[in-house]
Amino acid sequence: MEARIVEFLEKNPKYVEVIKNALEYEQANPDDEFGFVWSDIVGGNPARLNKLVTEGVLRITYRTRTSCHYKLVDQEATRRVLRLLEDKGGPIIEEKIEVPKDMFDIVIGHEDVKRVVLKSLNAEKPVHVMFVGPPATAKTLMMTELMRLPNSRYCLGSTMSKAGTIDYL
Repeated sequence: MEARIVEFLEKNPKYVEVIKNALEYEQANPDDEFGFVWSDIVGGNPARLNKLVTEGVLRITYRTRTSCHYKLVDQEATRRVLRLLEDKGGPIIEEKIEVPKDMFDIVIGHEDVKRVVLKSLNAEKPVHVMFVGPPATAKTLMMTELMRLPNSRYCLGSTMSKAGTIDYL
């Protein structure tokens, strides 16, 4: 189980903080038989927690129409994995993005949108951007420019379901 968690966290470093926060919550609240809800831990949005359930890191202890409670499957194994990752220097952290100087040069106008997108690219934490608007407003042109960056993804909303978009992000 530990090897699988290590492999998952090395591929998905954004989940390390969620798992650390879950472990801290469980250690601070050992008598809480139901566990935590998504709002109890920082970074624990329901989509991420459900992904951790499918990976076998968390289990659902109690579910109603309005809430879902989670607990770590194995606290000790999780603690060992986090310690191992710290000893190795942590999971692979995404590098700072080097934005080419000619990014968006082919887009004429839309200076305010370009400025917002460039700020999101240089943000400390990842920021997702969704382009919405009428036809012929340079949405596709800007997205194809963004495809020049490493690890960028391009998807058309008309081809995605609501659940599929969350999985994609």
